[in-house]
Amino acid sequence: MKAKVFVSCGQSRRKEIDFADKLKSWLSSKGFNPYVAKQSQSIQDVDSKIIDNLQKSDFYIFIDFRREAIKSKKHKTIYRGSLFTNQELAIAYYLKFERVIFFQQSKVVLEGLLKYMLSNGTIFSNYNDLFEKIREKIEEKLSNKDWDISYTRHLICENLRWSSETNHTDHVGNNFPNCKALQIDIRNNRDDISSFNTVARLDYIECDGNKIDSPDKTLLKATDQPGFNQVIWPKNHCTIDLLLIDKGNPNNLYLLSAKDSRPRKEIIGNQGVYNLYYSVVAEGFPLLSFVVNINHKGDFDNIRVSLRH
Repeated sequence: MKAKVFVSCGQSRRKEIDFADKLKSWLSSKGFNPYVAKQSQSIQDVDSKIIDNLQKSDFYIFIDFRREAIKSKKHKTIYRGSLFTNQELAIAYYLKFERVIFFQQSKVVLEGLLKYMLSNGTIFSNYNDLFEKIREKIEEKLSNKDWDISYTRHLICENLRWSSETNHTDHVGNNFPNCKALQIDIRNNRDDISSFNTVARLDYIECDGNKIDSPDKTLLKATDQPGFNQVIWPKNHCTIDLLLIDKGNPNNLYLLSAKDSRPRKEIIGNQGVYNLYYSVVAEGFPLLSFVVNINHKGDFDNIRVSLRH
């Protein structure tokens, strides 16, 4: 998944629109997923577009173009900044972005949040000057690993593995005396908020080019916990049981899910190569989707799996 860059810049003039398009194309060429905010005309637009895309973004670029001219106390001409981008800056500040870069056109007065946040912003004079400064800044951050196209400030999945052999009895009494579970960690990359009500499910199963709905879309079990919902603290992770294999009948693969059924029916009962499409949701976080590839040969001790984002 490509890292999403939120570009906040005024677009009240044709040159500003052209600049935004040029920057968007360049960011795409570097492997990012850029979003350039268009000026909203209503509070509904701000809520549905601006806030939503800010919440889903990983990086933030603030560009403050000149607006109306004003006179300073020393009778020198200075300028207001863009009200639109300053509103976005306030929302970004509330969302606590960690990876941000600031650019401000010369002679723009620092007001409000800018007094505290933009004291070390990069000053530019014109559009060509600005583009080169942004390019140099991002190239520098890419080279020293401050920015990375695979980075996200949201939820990520990692550490796919099989558990050790164990005995498991599910919440309705189905017993698997010799089994192991396929587990994955879901990490919260934010350092300021917890991930509440983190839950997962299996959406689709794909085999031989055919993709079908999962026969069981109920919630998957939290590893070593009695329930299905979890809280992930900032910069921490939880673990989810994605799949179970029974040593007594290794052709069958099961979900450890909230489904209330006895006996528990397998979701895969034949050998083959499968892609399993999972999704994870949590309060205040974008949807996390990933795919688990399984080369299933009916061998309890040798079932190969791999993760695809």
